[in-house]
Amino acid sequence: MDEIIQNIFSLIRTTSEREEVRAGIQELSKSLYKSFPETFHSVLNEKFRARIGDMLREWFDKQSYLRNPGLITADIEKLDRAILSMRVLRIEVALEPNASFVDRIASWAHANLPNDFVLDIARDSAIVGGARLVYKGRYKEYTLSEMIKSVFEKKRDIVLRELQ
Repeated sequence: MDEIIQNIFSLIRTTSEREEVRAGIQELSKSLYKSFPETFHSVLNEKFRARIGDMLREWFDKQSYLRNPGLITADIEKLDRAILSMRVLRIEVALEPNASFVDRIASWAHANLPNDFVLDIARDSAIVGGARLVYKGRYKEYTLSEMIKSVFEKKRDIVLRELQ
């Protein structure tokens, strides 16, 4: 199960995608108490994006699961807890992020961060160029206004002399 969790982590890029997967997992859990396995497979087909649905279908199609839905319940709960525990990196940018932007940022995150990070990308109109990164309440600004402020603080005397 740990391998499938890591594979699913690699496919979840944003907090909204994480919530979408969790909603599907909750539907899967409910489907176990309906006409199993028909409803279960129907949920796998309808509630998950193709790659995640395919992974879960392949995992849960093993004979041991088909004979014992209790095993599925335990693994579904483990998967849900793991997804809920993903660490969140908030990225605040000046413009509304489009799909291309999310793809680029997610590629960077996948290459530079551990697999259990998920992105919360938000718009903040107070940011002038660049981004603010927030993790566990701590933040670092990589914005144009922060760079200008830093230069002014370091070279204040020179700037004031030039302005006179």
